[in-house]
Amino acid sequence: MKHIDQGGAVNGWIPRVEEDVFMKDAARFRVLSTGEAGQVFEDLTLSRAKVVEVDTKGARDGESIVYAFSEVIEMDPPLSGRWHQDAFSDSLFGGLHNLEERRVVLALRGGFWVKEQFGAVAETLEILGEVADTLAEERFTGGAPTELVLFLVVDTE
Repeated sequence: MKHIDQGGAVNGWIPRVEEDVFMKDAARFRVLSTGEAGQVFEDLTLSRAKVVEVDTKGARDGESIVYAFSEVIEMDPPLSGRWHQDAFSDSLFGGLHNLEERRVVLALRGGFWVKEQFGAVAETLEILGEVADTLAEERFTGGAPTELVLFLVVDTE
């Protein structure tokens, strides 16, 4: 496992893995360059993981983030599009838990995910970590936990 210093963003060190990403560790987010992402996600798909890519197209406000997630994940319960942390967390949990796959990769595209430590971007990263923890617990998932691996895909050029 390699470590990439991201200047204090998202827990200081963000590990990038080159081997099986479904492993028990304390790592929350893994960083991939856009060049690496295609092959890594193809390999994960072949290993029967569901890969979900979210691109807010550079928008960093809560409503744009909610919209981007809603475009690729069927939120449960559905969201109104307004930014509310608890509602987003609950709907994201429900949507991911409803997937057939128990191994899910969620990839966020855009360098701002590792650079911004404030506002809706930082709140979203915190929510994703909490959702990953909750999905892993049998007691919160009716005995059907989902392993959620989180990637940040950044353009290194």
